[in-house]
Amino acid sequence: MKRTLLLLVALSLGLIPVAVSRAQLREVPRCQEGMGVPTLPRFQGYVRDASQNGVADVRLELLALNTDGSTGSVVQSVTSDRKGKFKFRRHKDRIYALRVVSGQRKFEDLKLQQVSNALMNDGSPRNLVLILGDSPCVTLSLAR
Repeated sequence: MKRTLLLLVALSLGLIPVAVSRAQLREVPRCQEGMGVPTLPRFQGYVRDASQNGVADVRLELLALNTDGSTGSVVQSVTSDRKGKFKFRRHKDRIYALRVVSGQRKFEDLKLQQVSNALMNDGSPRNLVLILGDSPCVTLSLAR
């Protein structure tokens, strides 16, 4: 609570430069409540099923967020390849919504923040791993 309050005070005073509103930072999707908003230098990775097999032909849409935190227009759409791999072009540093659609199944949108100077532990690029299970939630992790 204190950390959140300090962050909000720093944001309101302009001590932390961000290109997103406080509403966008505060409104985390239900499936993502425990993990916050992951920050990465680029959005790329793999779509896998619960058995860790790659899932092909999954549509992933990167959506802009409006200042009130609601989803806006589609910035880019990609489809996972036969190994489940996907990669979005580099876009402006900001928070985006990521929509995942597999066949007729649509999962709850994720929020991801792209920041060009995000540091990785060993300097190597990190990949998003999106696990599609039986629930409407996409499990998100990071891998090399």
